[in-house]
Amino acid sequence: MKELFENIASKLDFGTKAENHELNKERVKELIPKLKQLLSDKSPKTKAVIKELEEAGLKGNEFDKMKKKLSTYDFKGALVLLEEIDR
Repeated sequence: MKELFENIASKLDFGTKAENHELNKERVKELIPKLKQLLSDKSPKTKAVIKELEEAGLKGNEFDKMKKKLSTYDFKGALVLLEEIDR
């Protein structure tokens, strides 16, 4: 029974959200400078802007690394990664 459920679960992809957002370049260009300023200010509002960027379709390894830096309050490291993303 367990094996059968795992088989079904892997095929149905339980536990993951299917989020396929198309990149809204204009919105991302709008939010990047705002995020840079918030990171420079070490503001707790950065999480809200990160969420907005995700909703605008921004994703990738560098973006994930930046979010990880923020989760450990490494604002300087997150800012460096954001500069790489902005290029």
